[in-house]
Amino acid sequence: VQVRTEQAVRHTTGISIDVDGVVVPFRQIELAAEVSGKVALMSSSCQVGRTVKEGELLLRIEPDDYELEVRRLNEELAQADAMTKELQAEIQSSVNQIGNAEQQLQIEKRQLARNSDLMSRGAASASEVDAARRSELVTRTSLQSLIDEKNVLTQRRIRMEAAKALVQANLEKAELSLARTEMVAPFDAVVVEQRAEKDSYVQPGNPIVVLQETTSLDVACKLQMDEMNWLWQGNAQREDQQAHDFPKTPATVVFELAGTQFFWDAIVDRYDGAGVDNQTRMISCRVHVPEPAKVRALPSQKQKETVAEVVGKNRVLADAQLIISRDSAGLVKGMPTLMTGMFVKVHIHTKPPVSLLRIPQAAVQPEEKVWVVDGNVLMKKSVTIAYSTDDYAVVLEQPNGLKFGNSIFVS
Repeated sequence: VQVRTEQAVRHTTGISIDVDGVVVPFRQIELAAEVSGKVALMSSSCQVGRTVKEGELLLRIEPDDYELEVRRLNEELAQADAMTKELQAEIQSSVNQIGNAEQQLQIEKRQLARNSDLMSRGAASASEVDAARRSELVTRTSLQSLIDEKNVLTQRRIRMEAAKALVQANLEKAELSLARTEMVAPFDAVVVEQRAEKDSYVQPGNPIVVLQETTSLDVACKLQMDEMNWLWQGNAQREDQQAHDFPKTPATVVFELAGTQFFWDAIVDRYDGAGVDNQTRMISCRVHVPEPAKVRALPSQKQKETVAEVVGKNRVLADAQLIISRDSAGLVKGMPTLMTGMFVKVHIHTKPPVSLLRIPQAAVQPEEKVWVVDGNVLMKKSVTIAYSTDDYAVVLEQPNGLKFGNSIFVS
């Protein structure tokens, strides 16, 4: 019986994995009030569904009380600074007086010594010596009083500097509270929930608004263990790959709308959890889309024909994406961005270090068997399918299995 065959050819473009996924937020935070007060201003952008830019003012809590507190503490700080300078001046004056008293004491000591010498020679009386000794003692007592006064002033200055530092700390806290009366967006985001209105009273910790980052998104998906194995093998040659590191792999997120497919560059970034799901026995993963606003598009067949009529039937379109309206940067108009909750396809592409063959899909028999023609004899061989499409299947080249160049029965 004559049969039709085709040869098994090399497949060098790696393994493609297509999975379904759902778009989820990359980062979603809940902003809460940090100070108490009445909401004096609520931005028009701070409404559900509106987008806000990083640093944009969302709301302002009435700042009057906090401004008065800052003013009061500034006055206390100025007063403490003046008192500190006044004490420093008194200490300096005391130092000068101590210097004068020490000089006076030296003079009194010399006078006492002269009178004592004169009395020993009978040239001075005992009353003159006692008067000199009394004057020296008075000067010594005065010097000690000045030293004690200086020590007291020094301790007062230390205490005043500590009080000044405390006022400074309170002032910084008051200024921080004043700054916290304004709530700004920490990043580009969309408002997904609003829990306060203008003129309402809020307390510290009260949730005000929930923001979802728009500059990047994630896609939650699940991979079979054999699909995950291709990702592991594709990263096995990396020298910096650790045992528990996720095998980061380039991917493309695809969304179809009205016959047009939209594409976003992405990367299979990390595990979504700690291990294998107990129910599905699959591995949950996160696909990160770093720039959701950068979208490419592939038109539907009907759109292609419309363009072909315009440019002429005999002209080949170099780029099927030309019919999509684009801005000056080449990005697609009309499809703004990915949105959370959208169901998408994730196309993952990896290149494991294994030999792969491509065979027609019609050649694959039940139980993953193929008929190989060898010397006009049909032989059945088992194959391990890496992945398949409607037209072909990609299988592993194994020692006792299918080989490159084998003639495969396809009729």
